Amino acid sequence: MNFLQNLINACGTLLKLGIFPQIPDPGLPGESLKVTFEPDEAKLFAEIIEESLSFGEKALAAETYGESATHWREVFGSRFPDAPAAMKTIGVGEMVEEPEDIFDPLIEEEISDIDLPFLPEPTAKLKMKAGLAYEAQGRIYQQYPSASRAIAKGIWIRFSVADITIAPPYNIKWTVENHGKEARAAGDMGHWRVTSWQEPYQWEHTKYRGSHHMICEIIKSGVVVARAKHTVTIK
Repeated sequence: MNFLQNLINACGTLLKLGIFPQIPDPGLPGESLKVTFEPDEAKLFAEIIEESLSFGEKALAAETYGESATHWREVFGSRFPDAPAAMKTIGVGEMVEEPEDIFDPLIEEEISDIDLPFLPEPTAKLKMKAGLAYEAQGRIYQQYPSASRAIAKGIWIRFSVADITIAPPYNIKWTVENHGKEARAAGDMGHWRVTSWQEPYQWEHTKYRGSHHMICEIIKSGVVVARAKHTVTIK
């Protein structure tokens, strides 16, 4: 939180004017990092910082664990864990006098007796690529690297598996994580779809201003063996 507040204090004015401030190069004293941002991208960056700071402040000021988790998920996305159902209405900092009211000892004992399978972290290599088109299934007119320049609304993006070290057959899970005020107002914070290795691509449409993610996961024998993320910024 302090980082975001310091960032907006130091750079907010310039960013809102569409100017990305100079950043000292830690490896070259007296030099600045060579970064290129369009004015709209700088302004969008300022909006994202302020929005994240606002949700963080709401999360810290929340009265219940459920409310706090909801605000943190607005900052970090759906992968941030939600509050357990039994704790959603419990006040933040409130001491739980009787844990048995929340956790059923009998159920806990049954769960502890289950020998859960080991789920390793994905170790296979996976690379994604994204191409821009003016219509769905249309001709790709330009490649779009992850976290590169902001693009306009109304553009189609074809995400595809560019390189992978796993042999087929396997399934591919494509997960979209949307962020920002427009996506939230539309009630569209994300969606997902599964394709086979014979259809290693997914089409999406730029619609909401903000920074969004496409997460690609390779699933083989029911286990996620590879994962990659592509960031898309929409102005």
